[in-house]
Amino acid sequence: MLFAVLFFLLEGCSTTPEVLLVKEADVKKYDDSGSAAKLSLPQREWWKHYKRALELARGNFWEEAEINLRETIRQRENDQRRARTYGMNFIDYFPHCELGVVLYNMGRMEEAIQNLTASLAAVKYEKAALFLDRARKDLIIKKGLDKHPPEIASKSLMVCMVDKSSGQITERCENIKNSRKSLLKNVFSVIVRGIARDDTFVRHITVGTRKIPIDLSAQEIPFGMEVPLVSGKNKIPLRLIDLTGKIFESFLSIHADHIGPVIRIELSEEVPEPNAGIPLRGYVVDDSGVAEWGLDGQKYPYDGEQELEIRKIAYFPPDKGELVVMAKDIAGNVTSATIILGEKQQSVPASASDDNLPPEIQFTKPKERKTHLNYALIEGKIQDNHEVKNLFINGKQLLKAPGWRFFFSRRVPLREGENIVNVEGTDISGNSEIVTIRITREASTEY
Repeated sequence: MLFAVLFFLLEGCSTTPEVLLVKEADVKKYDDSGSAAKLSLPQREWWKHYKRALELARGNFWEEAEINLRETIRQRENDQRRARTYGMNFIDYFPHCELGVVLYNMGRMEEAIQNLTASLAAVKYEKAALFLDRARKDLIIKKGLDKHPPEIASKSLMVCMVDKSSGQITERCENIKNSRKSLLKNVFSVIVRGIARDDTFVRHITVGTRKIPIDLSAQEIPFGMEVPLVSGKNKIPLRLIDLTGKIFESFLSIHADHIGPVIRIELSEEVPEPNAGIPLRGYVVDDSGVAEWGLDGQKYPYDGEQELEIRKIAYFPPDKGELVVMAKDIAGNVTSATIILGEKQQSVPASASDDNLPPEIQFTKPKERKTHLNYALIEGKIQDNHEVKNLFINGKQLLKAPGWRFFFSRRVPLREGENIVNVEGTDISGNSEIVTIRITREASTEY
């Protein structure tokens, strides 16, 4: 295509006269002297034709500008930045672009498109892209070529989660067959990917509230945009617009769950005989539904119900005085509970009026730490000598019902710099314990 266009242009330039004639009245508009009615330029001084053409175009003398541009192309063909004229003098040289603009203003859209395309094939130039889209649009409207609105190509729409926890960036993507079906995620942002296409040209793509940068329209445009998620429901608009203004609109529905399952475990204080089991009883509760639970590495799938009752005989290894209970919800959040053999269990006071001790809150990680991640996992346990009534992390309640001991986890988003996370627990007697966690998110050039 490019060679054909250039051949056409070269053939068209072969009859261009060396001496260009213009009207004296026109000369005054682009020549400061205004004294010459007949202008003659030496051969190989292509830049003079180019500069004259720009002056003529500014005065809307399209035919005269075309003649000069075709002559300069005959002498120096390709568009480029910092083209050398003579000595150490350079200019930005875009003759095909300027000729395309001239032809566009003359209503010769096919020729304009050929020259603007040739210009962009040589060098990226915003003006060429702008007028190429204008010429395409006018030609499409004139010939009635746009029959359908744009669309997202079949099987191309994906929602990707980025994992940076290992020190490397990895993506896990899920193909979206039905964009209106709600997805369940446990992250604070996702990347929405897809391919926009149209029977003519796609011009604008918006994901959420942000536009995808598009330098030049195309029939197919791959896109990707990171979209932040808040806890709960997220409705992400998708909007495509083609060159003539036809619109496609849809949306993605994503429910973000950042709270892990809450585990309540009770274990007999008695130390069992060798090779004898001990009753393990407890509950797992999660709003999204429990996907699986595990005991000391052995995993057991579950049906996704919001509550799971655990009744099992636990066997402690001879060389180990603890067991680990794990629960995972459908969104992928995980909570772990470490059960220590012979650990003192609940000690209930004679009455609520005798209870003046607040709940005890323990965490699996230090209360002051640093990270490069955009979130922190707040994980630990809360227990009371009577019953815990409430557990709040940054104001979000995690408990459904009172109990004497719970294991919990929740992801919280982090901004760069210091982040304060407040954890508050209260018991049924009204005693309260507040713990402040300070997490510094450091800027990372690696990501």
